[in-house]
Amino acid sequence: MRFIIMFLLSIISISVDAQSKGVRCTYVSTYIMHNGILEIENEIARNMILESIKKDKKVYSLSVYDGRYLFKKEPETIDAMPMELDVKNIFMDFKDSTCIRQTE
Repeated sequence: MRFIIMFLLSIISISVDAQSKGVRCTYVSTYIMHNGILEIENEIARNMILESIKKDKKVYSLSVYDGRYLFKKEPETIDAMPMELDVKNIFMDFKDSTCIRQTE
């Protein structure tokens, strides 16, 4: 009897999946300030650059579900220093060999 119970419990535990299928990670970008910025002679220009660096906050998230990936720029992002080509979303599906980029 004990063997049968242990056998049934082991079969049930095989069918249980402990991890979720979807994962989401959030990233916040940082800016490494070079000494050249601090050495700018014009104080007003230097302060403007430093303020825009402090205000700049880019938040991204990576969502993964079943071989599909979505890298997304989150709405709480503050673009004090926007990039030339700003990518908002990147969707990748490795099953279908698909990559879609949304830019602004």
